[in-house]
Amino acid sequence: MISTRRITLSLALLTLVATTALAQTPVDTNAASTSGQSPTTQPISDTVKPDYFAIIGGFEGDTHSTGYAFLGPSYVRPLSPSLAFTARVFANYLFYEFDDGLGGTKVTSPGISTSAGLRFGEKNWFSVQAGPSFKFRTETMTRGSGEIEESETRIGVSLGADAYINPTSHNNIHAMVNYGTEDQYIWSRVAFKEQITNRNWSGKITNFVGAEVIPQGNDQIRSILIGGLFETVFVPSSFSFVVRGGYKRSTFEVGEPRTGPYFGVGIYRQFR
Repeated sequence: MISTRRITLSLALLTLVATTALAQTPVDTNAASTSGQSPTTQPISDTVKPDYFAIIGGFEGDTHSTGYAFLGPSYVRPLSPSLAFTARVFANYLFYEFDDGLGGTKVTSPGISTSAGLRFGEKNWFSVQAGPSFKFRTETMTRGSGEIEESETRIGVSLGADAYINPTSHNNIHAMVNYGTEDQYIWSRVAFKEQITNRNWSGKITNFVGAEVIPQGNDQIRSILIGGLFETVFVPSSFSFVVRGGYKRSTFEVGEPRTGPYFGVGIYRQFR
């Protein structure tokens, strides 16, 4: 079982995660977006913003047969200028393989995760969420006599937290972590982005470049990813697209470490 110390450490690092993709920074020039980014040339209003939905999705893969994908709706209902209720439902798919000393094991784990929680703050914010999750997990073990397949449905809890900070009007830091008890898997991420175009928000396209660090894994596989990102935000349609990539190193309880490049994409579309 994954250690309590690892869970506590990850949460303490301001939710280092997921989804790839919850780190998008869509911008609505009329109101703050679900990821907290808003043009800082506009003062923060004391009025409560209207509620909104968003579609969020992403994929992350590498050269050693490990990856994660998710897609689903998110809902934010502001309760006050600095407090909001949040809810998410995501279909997701986790897959990886490792050397178990007997021939190798492949894991595929599609599922559905739900969560609800609270977000504190407006320009800079912190959120926590939790909810039931479901996995349809299959382990395929290669042995001398062939392949042995074991499948099961797991019911667990998804726990997560996010923090979003805008040090200046043209850059931001996003940290997140998510832990699912079904796979005992932690996905965490810290990213920094710098706005490189359209700083006065007069145009329709805004670009960001940045860097990220992603620790993730469970007792079967542990990985660290270090890379960069490029994001394009279309204003004021609240749509963004990000591409990510870099270097990944994975270690296992048995077998040699695996290293190589990784690649990720993410999308965000907000609806009011």
